[in-house]
Amino acid sequence: MVGSHAPLLAQILDNHAYPNLQSDRITRLAERPREYARLDAAFSDPGSCPMPSPGETEIAVVTSTDLPDLLPLMRAYCHFYAVDPTDAQLERLARALVDDPAHEGVQLLARRDTLAVGFATCFWTWETTHGNRVAVMNDLYVDERARGLGIGRALLEACRNLAAQHGATRLSWQTAPDNVRAQHLYDTTGAVRETWLTYHLDLET
Repeated sequence: MVGSHAPLLAQILDNHAYPNLQSDRITRLAERPREYARLDAAFSDPGSCPMPSPGETEIAVVTSTDLPDLLPLMRAYCHFYAVDPTDAQLERLARALVDDPAHEGVQLLARRDTLAVGFATCFWTWETTHGNRVAVMNDLYVDERARGLGIGRALLEACRNLAAQHGATRLSWQTAPDNVRAQHLYDTTGAVRETWLTYHLDLET
């Protein structure tokens, strides 16, 4: 559940202790088809398979234990943007954050009634034109079967709280120009819409 993240971040930076994750609420890969079938049923016929209340969404920082649940969501996110990094590349990214959250950043996983339904990624950096430490919310994704339940907003708020606890004075992010649904959410958060253009160069390694 989303609340104060000050104790959580202190534990992350001090000793990589992550509360609320070493429990029977962690979804096993073998259970995923059954859980997704139940989630599909809940949305197609809410009366036949009632969903938990919005207050039962749980958000916690990802650990290595969560990777089997996180990586399929990262893959779905990549498919949404029509890109195809390898599974090994996605796992390498996730493990880099798990291994060094104080310097690299963190990933957050949203669960709803034990099922992993969304994630967010925050990277730590600095911004010269702002003159301060900032956080970049590089990813925000909610499974399409769980959208409209406030999970994206809860993930964004959790990122904002963790960024502030890390000492960042700004949380920034991008979205595709045609991702109107995401823009509708972002426009209700008080965030400033920028007009900068994004460029990138692929580098040989």
